[in-house]
Amino acid sequence: MLKHNRDLPKLTCGTTNATLRGPPGPGGCSLAIHGRCETEGPGPLISLGPFPARPDTRPSPPGHRPRGATSGTTETHQHQAGAAGPPGDNGRPGRGRKPNHPHLISSKSLADFLLSLHVPAETDVPVNPFRGVPLTDRDAVLVERLGDRERYPQAAALRAVWAQACAAKAWDGPAMMLHGDLHPGNILLADDGSLAGVIDFGDVGAGDPAVDLAVGWLMFEAGTRHRFMGAFGAAVEGDTWMRARGWALILSTAMLSNSDDNPRMFTVGKFGVRQILDDGLCLQL
Repeated sequence: MLKHNRDLPKLTCGTTNATLRGPPGPGGCSLAIHGRCETEGPGPLISLGPFPARPDTRPSPPGHRPRGATSGTTETHQHQAGAAGPPGDNGRPGRGRKPNHPHLISSKSLADFLLSLHVPAETDVPVNPFRGVPLTDRDAVLVERLGDRERYPQAAALRAVWAQACAAKAWDGPAMMLHGDLHPGNILLADDGSLAGVIDFGDVGAGDPAVDLAVGWLMFEAGTRHRFMGAFGAAVEGDTWMRARGWALILSTAMLSNSDDNPRMFTVGKFGVRQILDDGLCLQL
């Protein structure tokens, strides 16, 4: 038994959890620990494995491109059990791109995961008051964040995106099962880019599935995001994607405004805001 979490190398740190590398050897695995990474005491260890032990495995920072990769290569993960990170290019097809490129695979497998997760919730599944609720319920907090002109010099453009998202048709279907905190730090990819696991269900609840679809802006650039959206087909209509982009703005600004002590999460938030601004008001469906 591991008595001290500090003995394990940290792979990534979220708001209320950390992912740690388990002991090396055939039984090596990644572990998740619940409890704030730096400010709270050790929490219970939850095994995510087993995954092959790789001492060199680390989450890829946004924009990271491994040695030997060309400008046409998108890298979103770092080998087994690596937490995903925003890509280094837009994922558009080009000469020399392999059809089974890891990032293209991950967008499809992530869409498949969400299609299987988003089913009508049982009546006893709670509603998270901060996730999956009507966007207008989150208006006050977003307006407050965008009031920080130094942090958000593009506030006017972001307010326009927010207004468009709030004007989209509200979710009128059944409350669906939601992950509630889907971003690159909570997504584990295998070597081939396929989905190895999703962690941190601390915000799980029932509501509007648009909140989970926001990962399209937190994880993918335009070309791959379009493929991700296309993988849902008629299961997700245009207004839901509009709301999803609104949720991407909520989540991105939460990371930017509250992660000065967590560079990885700050970078994910910065990436998300850039993707939202690059879309402009014309959302390609």
